[in-house]
Amino acid sequence: MAINQTFAGANLLKPGAYSQTKVNLSGGFPLAATGIVAIIGEALGGAPGSSDGVQTFTSEDIASLIDKYKSGPIVDAARILVAPARDARVPNGASLIRVYKTNASTQASLSLQNAAPVNLFTITSANYGDDENLISVDVDAGVVSASARIITVQKGSVREVLTENEYAALLSLQYTGSGTAAALTVTATALVVTITGTPADSINIVLAGKTIQQLVDLIEAHAAYTASTTYKLASSKSAADLDPVSTPLDVLTSKTLRGQQKELLDIINSESQLVSATRVSGVEGTIANLAAKQFLSSAARGASTNTLFQNGLDKLLASRCNTVVPLISQDASALISSGDTDPASTFTVDAVNLQVITHCILASNTKNRSERNCYVSKKTSFANAQAASLDLNHERASMLFQDVEVLDASGDLVFRDPWAASCILAGIQSGTPVGTPATFKLINANGIRHQDYNSKTQVDLAIANGLLPLEEVDSGGIRVVVQNATYSKDANFVFNRPSVLAAADNVAFNLRANLESIFVGEKARTGSAEAIKNSVIAVMSTFLQNEIIVGDDTNNGLGWKDLLVTITGNVAIVEITITPVQGIDFVLNKITLDNIRQSA
Repeated sequence: MAINQTFAGANLLKPGAYSQTKVNLSGGFPLAATGIVAIIGEALGGAPGSSDGVQTFTSEDIASLIDKYKSGPIVDAARILVAPARDARVPNGASLIRVYKTNASTQASLSLQNAAPVNLFTITSANYGDDENLISVDVDAGVVSASARIITVQKGSVREVLTENEYAALLSLQYTGSGTAAALTVTATALVVTITGTPADSINIVLAGKTIQQLVDLIEAHAAYTASTTYKLASSKSAADLDPVSTPLDVLTSKTLRGQQKELLDIINSESQLVSATRVSGVEGTIANLAAKQFLSSAARGASTNTLFQNGLDKLLASRCNTVVPLISQDASALISSGDTDPASTFTVDAVNLQVITHCILASNTKNRSERNCYVSKKTSFANAQAASLDLNHERASMLFQDVEVLDASGDLVFRDPWAASCILAGIQSGTPVGTPATFKLINANGIRHQDYNSKTQVDLAIANGLLPLEEVDSGGIRVVVQNATYSKDANFVFNRPSVLAAADNVAFNLRANLESIFVGEKARTGSAEAIKNSVIAVMSTFLQNEIIVGDDTNNGLGWKDLLVTITGNVAIVEITITPVQGIDFVLNKITLDNIRQSA
């Protein structure tokens, strides 16, 4: 038996030097991003989430979000999220915004016909929503050639005059045989010439995969035909670009074939930002000139329902985020009359709020491993708002109930429903270091209002019943009174404060990710428990440096204690006690007044 050596999974027989490279992953994992906010609600533009899914935008790319969604709660929310506070202690806002649009908006469309008239092209708006019906299309004869076309697309002040198409001759052909009739047709798949009298001269050439030059060569190779092309790009131009010919064309005399439909299609789809075009297969001719511009139609704002909100939340389960905000505070029935939702909308705020908190619980469970909290809202009387908060009663949900005056998509000051206040809190949480409380942070709003809540006399009642109140500061500005959760079962220091829960979630998420990346799939070797323990200690030092956990008298200043790692078979169990960072809510001054005593 030959001498061999097993190394790095290989059986080596040939003498030589061999190597194996390993990467030490311990300490190589930065903390996961924490500035990710998911919003779910309506907008006037943009494709619905049912077809578009969850879209992601960075804080630097808000212009793209506005271009897509135009206006409405999604746009207003995004503006709030990236600049939520007027407070030096809040250096940033959300870094990533995940968007799911609920309302089922549709696109506008217009059929352009040939001279017959038969529908030839379908023009479709690039964006969605009922204002796409304001797009008009005009078709005029070309300047260079009257047979060409110049298409003008306009929406408001945006006017697109598209390039005149080339109206290029792609090829010429003629039947020169002894047949008595030669009828040419062109379909989407083939060029066919049917010969009467000499059927053997008939040809049927498949167009797919051939260029114009190759098609000419095939026709020219037949003794009964002549064919030629002067088209400069004949060697690369697809033969499938030929215009359809459904009315048989007599080629006993030379005929020219063109590709005007494809020319116009390419011009519209490459030059217009407002519309796109498709053509009806097999219809011959070109677009007829229009006596007057025609408007697109059939676009709709689209309705939202409880089911559409739930569908969006289900899709968000697959996306990593830290905070979720639903962009409604009232039932659809209360918003229809003011034009703030489609007349067919049927969503209810209580149902959606429960959906969102259920989503957060589900995403944060042991199996889904994507911890997150939510800021929900309700526009109602103070008594009803307290009742709604008590109904939710969960550590992963905070409830806002006051309107806030903020900038809308047009840059105007407007009062928005409490969902805007929810966005402010989500932005503050996202824009500050993990564990930083929003308490007493000055928000980026010009005013607050509520139908019957008195922020001077009823604030304790609001806090006690799980609401998150805002207040005007005597010295100016508006601030968060306390970053409160709806949790009201007891005085739990974690569950009552979203900032503390966020710190605990951050430790759970990052510790899990770190240990999984280093140890899952590795052998349980001698010393593996010690290696896991050392990795945990290293990660804990990162949490301590980032002030996510706090060293105190009970943990020797480490922020953690009681670390135990055990391995049984293929299962490693890590047990540890941590001290998550808390915000200072109360400063209690004990002042003793002493009497005057003097001597000389």
